[in-house]
Amino acid sequence: MNILVIDLTKDTHYLAINYNNKKHYFSFHNEERDKKNDWIEKINKIKDEIPDFSFENLDSAAYAAGPGSYTGARLAYTFLDTIKLVANCDFYAFSNLSALKWNNDSLTPVIKGNKNDYFYAANEKEMYCKNFKEIPENHDFVSYSSEIPELNNVKKLEESEIASNILEMMLDSVENALESNYPNYIKELDYKKIDG
Repeated sequence: MNILVIDLTKDTHYLAINYNNKKHYFSFHNEERDKKNDWIEKINKIKDEIPDFSFENLDSAAYAAGPGSYTGARLAYTFLDTIKLVANCDFYAFSNLSALKWNNDSLTPVIKGNKNDYFYAANEKEMYCKNFKEIPENHDFVSYSSEIPELNNVKKLEESEIASNILEMMLDSVENALESNYPNYIKELDYKKIDG
């Protein structure tokens, strides 16, 4: 199965590809804003590593829908929605929280937002709060490396693992995909704000 996964929700962009039964992982970092979403660079790097790569051979594509950079999620959505039309492939969106939780079933995934807000999943619901003290204390957590120093008992994953975990989720089953492919800046995930 040929699969393309895109995560543009952080400053570094990550792609994970399963093509002709071989997995490939890419990262792209550019400080210049106008070059951050340079798809020519990304496609050239893919073609260098996978010479026979073609979007038309994709069976499915997916992206990280957030929480994270909503602009990045929107760009990934727009790009893959176009690829879906060209390649006639299946198209999915995954929550970054479910990607963090992949193979970490006993841990609570937590992501710190840009405005000192927090997103986490508990009891199979995705939640949102403005103060880390509102996050349940009796849990062990999983998050990006060094993202939330104020929490104890945090298993730290690298940012690149969101794309690779989504790829693994797709190879296993797409049942963890979101019901809607829209990035959560358009249609918020099912976060519930805790009063406080």
